[in-house]
Amino acid sequence: MKASKCTDAQIASIIKRTEDGASVAEVCRKAGISSATYFNWKTKYAGPTPSEMKRLREFDREHARLKKIVADLSLDKEMVSVYPPQTSSLDTARLDVKSRLWF
Repeated sequence: MKASKCTDAQIASIIKRTEDGASVAEVCRKAGISSATYFNWKTKYAGPTPSEMKRLREFDREHARLKKIVADLSLDKEMVSVYPPQTSSLDTARLDVKSRLWF
């Protein structure tokens, strides 16, 4: 995902300006963003303070990291179930020798 060119405080300020009565088109033009970006930000960030927005982004990054870990582990589990580890004839011979030892 592309990083935002605006900081959390700037996003909060942009949303606040429209809540104070400025038109969306005017605020978007001054901020250099599209109205679609504004409405995406509004649905995601309307209400929280900049510190809460920072925490939300950190949670999003952590969630993405954990999803990647789960996907990797699921793939590993699938590979083990499809292709089980095979023992070679040398390993089988070692097991036979160990079973004959009387330690």
